[in-house]
Amino acid sequence: MYVRRFAASIAVASVLALLLLGACNRTETAEEPRNEPQESVPGAQLQRPKALFLFVVPPPDPKYPEREVFTPAFSKAAEDAFAAANWEYREIRLYEKPTTEWIPLMRKEIDSYPTVVFSYHDTYSYLFVRLSETVGVRSANYVLALSSIPPEASSQIFRLDFRMEELGFIGGVALAHMSRTGHIAVLSFEEEWCDRFVAGFTQGVREIRAGARVADLRVSRMELVDTRETADFIWGLVGEAKSRSSSGLGVDAIAVLASGSADPFISSLMPARIDAISGITPPHGEWCRALVLAVLIDFGRLPLFFVENADNVGLFKIDVPVRLREGAEDSPYMPKTGRGGSLGGVKVITAGMREGVLRVAWPPEESVRSRFPDEVESDIAYYERAIEAGEVPIYSEPIRE
Repeated sequence: MYVRRFAASIAVASVLALLLLGACNRTETAEEPRNEPQESVPGAQLQRPKALFLFVVPPPDPKYPEREVFTPAFSKAAEDAFAAANWEYREIRLYEKPTTEWIPLMRKEIDSYPTVVFSYHDTYSYLFVRLSETVGVRSANYVLALSSIPPEASSQIFRLDFRMEELGFIGGVALAHMSRTGHIAVLSFEEEWCDRFVAGFTQGVREIRAGARVADLRVSRMELVDTRETADFIWGLVGEAKSRSSSGLGVDAIAVLASGSADPFISSLMPARIDAISGITPPHGEWCRALVLAVLIDFGRLPLFFVENADNVGLFKIDVPVRLREGAEDSPYMPKTGRGGSLGGVKVITAGMREGVLRVAWPPEESVRSRFPDEVESDIAYYERAIEAGEVPIYSEPIRE
């Protein structure tokens, strides 16, 4: 009897357990469709950058004092400009590494999505040409400013030319107004971008004073490294210009395109009653009273310039054929080609006053500007507007007389 009662109890318990389990299953099944929204994980929906912009920072060098201005100006502006365009931005300082490591480091930095590599001056010109022709380096475009690049190099090389003749023209107009003798000089480096400035400067001087004389004084960067002798050295060049003048009149206005290297000379101009313009970076410290204005390359404007013109100039378009490395179908690699082969040659981008990359800066002190002839500022404002509108033809090479 006890066995039958025990078996009955177990049977009842089993039935109750099955009923409870079924109820639980029905409850869970009934609740499943509700799928209450889950909290989103921050950063889970981040959009992949459209491109990579890699700035290869040139090394500090006393021969290039403008780098102390250009590099931080570009870096500061790049963060915001490229982030707004959904470009990834990186900087690399190859000069801190042995040259034997440069190509391997660049291989690691250049990503598979569209990449632009930028630098200025000639430190990395040869490296960029080598990278554009090397098997095993992902395809990228390379942009160099203020640099000399062989025109037959790969079509992946872009040369950014500043229309320095525009700044030269404005500077020439200013000093033509300031000069009393009409004997004017321009001091610059033995570099191509300075050739363009001098051509525009001479045209600007003669736009105002047809009979003015322009002495073209050229120096190497090494000649201005020793600041203790800089002023005496440049004064020697100015004296030679006077001796070559048929009129015997000395220079009384000079454009100094030496970016801080010639500061000791500029400081000595006021006692000699010589007016000057300076470039291509803002004057160091306080403006010297001898300075009429400064002509500037604004590297802080360059990042936005690249963003605004990327599509127009094909900044992220790779024109060379690519092959896929075996076993890595998502990684395009360049075939090796001979220098100057069928790649089409260097592409040229130009930037000037219209794009805001080149500009003029006036002395902030009213006491300095009060000594200018009345027509100086109005004429310069007129020509600035005309240049930006493309109404004044300015030549990048000297006009043959």
